[in-house]
Amino acid sequence: MSFFDSYPGLKRQLSALLSPEESPSDSLLALQTVGHLCRNPAHRAALLADNNPEFLSLFYARLHDLVLNNRGDLRADGLAILAEVAESDDNEGSAEIFGRFGEGEEAASLLMKYAQMPFENVSVMSYEVLLRMARNKWGLQKIDNQVCLGLLRHVLLYIKAPNHFLQAGLVEFLLNRNATGCQRKRVMELKHSILSAALDHEASADIFKPHVRDKMAEYVKKGVFYTQSMDMEVSTDV
Repeated sequence: MSFFDSYPGLKRQLSALLSPEESPSDSLLALQTVGHLCRNPAHRAALLADNNPEFLSLFYARLHDLVLNNRGDLRADGLAILAEVAESDDNEGSAEIFGRFGEGEEAASLLMKYAQMPFENVSVMSYEVLLRMARNKWGLQKIDNQVCLGLLRHVLLYIKAPNHFLQAGLVEFLLNRNATGCQRKRVMELKHSILSAALDHEASADIFKPHVRDKMAEYVKKGVFYTQSMDMEVSTDV
């Protein structure tokens, strides 16, 4: 029996808080509750059941609004809820939630966009979501398949990124130590952890091409805080 079956009044209370008439801060409590419940496969299955279309619509609409249309702290809170969803290894359920959340724009694409934002809490939380995705097969598949489209392309054009990055995917973005915002200490640590997790996962060899895995391994081997100047210093010393 799921949490929703045990407490039939809970869904009504959460639905009320998820109403568009409620403030984002009030809806946040309901979103956080649902996100936490989604970590349990049985609760997630109940949430995604066919008898919950209206509740799911409210959940996705408010989460989408929180992440896309609010100030930085609330946006980071919304990303934290996505991280809760991604914490589970339930491939089908988590992938479905991520897919519905995107509403035409892949969640992974939004994460790439927010990872490059100047707001550190939003940027860091985007990488936190990616780290949880990298620990699961469904997340690795999304990371591998994500190409640079839509809003992200405009961001890259705005920052005058090299042309080859305009066609880059999420893996290439993670491998780029010079990407916008990547000089933050926590971001460096998270990027290294993401690539390490992706490389170590048992499904990694089936998902990523050999040359991509080689690049990941090189990145991880060079360490968290590697810079090109380190190679120059070594060559000078020699």
